[in-house]
Amino acid sequence: MLDTLIRNVNSLWFAIHRRGYHFWNMQYHLEHHMYPAVPFFNLPKLRRAIEHDLPPAPHGLRNTWREMLALRRRFLADPNFTYMPVFPAHSQPAADVATSSLS
Repeated sequence: MLDTLIRNVNSLWFAIHRRGYHFWNMQYHLEHHMYPAVPFFNLPKLRRAIEHDLPPAPHGLRNTWREMLALRRRFLADPNFTYMPVFPAHSQPAADVATSSLS
């Protein structure tokens, strides 16, 4: 228990003081919502493990905001606009993966 607390405190310090972690690895937002129990300091490892099934991610805060603002402009210009990220051609929707593994 104490080891976990110490690691979390050390991770927080590291997150605050290291560039790239100042926004708690939220360039890995999708991964965070897919696996919410994974601590933020392990999100880069998780991304590497599952990136073959994920859409490309922007790297860095500036690129993340650039992408979000471009999408916002599209939504404001066209209220019917729907954003659908491009997934790798070899990935399968979750329902297909679940049913194919039962066969």
